[in-house]
Amino acid sequence: MVSQRVNFRQMFLILIKLITTLKEKNISIPAPKEVFKIKSPNFLYGEKIPKKYTPYGKDIHPSFYWYGFPKNTRSFAIVCEDPDTPSGKIFTHWIVKNIPANINKIGEGENIGEEIKNSWGFTRYSGPKPPYGMHRYFFKIYAFTDEKLVSKTMNAIKKEIEIKKIDEAVIMGTFE
Repeated sequence: MVSQRVNFRQMFLILIKLITTLKEKNISIPAPKEVFKIKSPNFLYGEKIPKKYTPYGKDIHPSFYWYGFPKNTRSFAIVCEDPDTPSGKIFTHWIVKNIPANINKIGEGENIGEEIKNSWGFTRYSGPKPPYGMHRYFFKIYAFTDEKLVSKTMNAIKKEIEIKKIDEAVIMGTFE
């Protein structure tokens, strides 16, 4: 017991000395970075995506909101992909680019930004419709310092996103 008190006391004294030294030298400890997150009121991470957001329902995209993005963000893009296809290729269900930085939510079925043709060939959201089995659907939001992304095709915009993104957040839902 005595050695534990001594160690605690020594650690406390070292911490006080460190804080005093930092203050004397005018050194500040940076605040921890806020974590970029995307959430949906329609499903939690890893949960089943409601039928409403699939071709078996209304085939509209769920609602999302995001926070914790970098302060220098000037635009966002959202991409929804299914990596569980029988072919092994990633299937893209939705791409929206050039969402202004002053927007941090999107209501279900709401149009914001510019939509790009998806793997179905539609310039809109196309919900989960797996041929068989459980599939995962990753909704990713990307932050950019650019106000506008210029690419016009699915593959080109994906490359531009990878090059220009400054941060990203993801939520994943499933459907069978």
